[in-house]
Amino acid sequence: MTPAIVSAGALTAVGLSAEQTAFGLRAGIFCPRTIGHFDLAGEALGAVLVPSIHEEIEGWERLTSLALPPLRDVLYQVGDRARVSRVVLALPAARAGLSADDRANIAEELTNAAFGGDPNRLVTVTGDREAFATALLYAKAYLEEHTDEIVLAGAVDSFHDVRMYRALDEEHRVLSERSPGGLIPGEGSAFLAIAAPSSRLPAIAHLSFVEAGHEPDADDVLAEAWTRLSRGALRAAKDALQSMGEAPSAPWILLDQCVERHRNKAWQTVFYRLRGDLEPESTVVDTLAERLGDAGVASGAILAVYASVGLASGFSPGGSAIIGLASDGAARASLSLIAARSGKPAPLTST
Repeated sequence: MTPAIVSAGALTAVGLSAEQTAFGLRAGIFCPRTIGHFDLAGEALGAVLVPSIHEEIEGWERLTSLALPPLRDVLYQVGDRARVSRVVLALPAARAGLSADDRANIAEELTNAAFGGDPNRLVTVTGDREAFATALLYAKAYLEEHTDEIVLAGAVDSFHDVRMYRALDEEHRVLSERSPGGLIPGEGSAFLAIAAPSSRLPAIAHLSFVEAGHEPDADDVLAEAWTRLSRGALRAAKDALQSMGEAPSAPWILLDQCVERHRNKAWQTVFYRLRGDLEPESTVVDTLAERLGDAGVASGAILAVYASVGLASGFSPGGSAIIGLASDGAARASLSLIAARSGKPAPLTST
């Protein structure tokens, strides 16, 4: 089954909606700023934060504030809220500044605000950057048994918490003069509304592949699992386009990579191994961190929104987009999206 993506919503530092976020990313808008926290050397930390949420809001309250606007936006676009039987939300695993109880609070607040407290409407999955792929797999499996319904898959994350900053700084992972190979903390949230092909709903894009896997260990640079996943995504997109009578073109590759060297080494290995499945010279590769910093678990969902809007609006370099996600641990994931079939795509509207 190739599910249809019928609407999208996002909240990031460059946009209050899916369209604003996608065109902001396309324009290369990058707005890091110093914040009210300092590293161990006494230097002010920098981050890429959503300006509409006050800097003093941290922890699970911040994640809730990030997730609710795009969730409501997508529900508004769908129109018939009763058809949305499930929302699958990817959240970070327990870490500094975020406990299991905090995740439960996020789910409860979102359920109360969007669904009148119905606990059966929202399901959470946890993990690292691969967690959004897990949410998509859940949504896809659900749609195979409930073809008349709509499922929302999304993710939210933020590094903006003093406890998280301290933990990252102690490991020299925040970009600074002391840590030139560190990351720029970011945040964001995004949701996709997904329906079965038999629903006949207008689509902005189609999900042709999603799968997650694991390397033997977190420091594995051979990247055999990620190579297998990426090759599967490439071939699924090519086959899907051919089945629609479209000529396959060079894919648009979108990565959650930041400047941390161990992640970049793994991707370079994957890209080299894929040279038989694509033309490196004509393949466009974009990374989210160059524009939004590291958005953590939300990276995959934001990239999927970026790709969906790009495919629907025509600024995608080709007819397909491949998204690669690599966690801090051994988990990896890949997904591919293709442009909607010939005809008028679903309108991209928001509140």
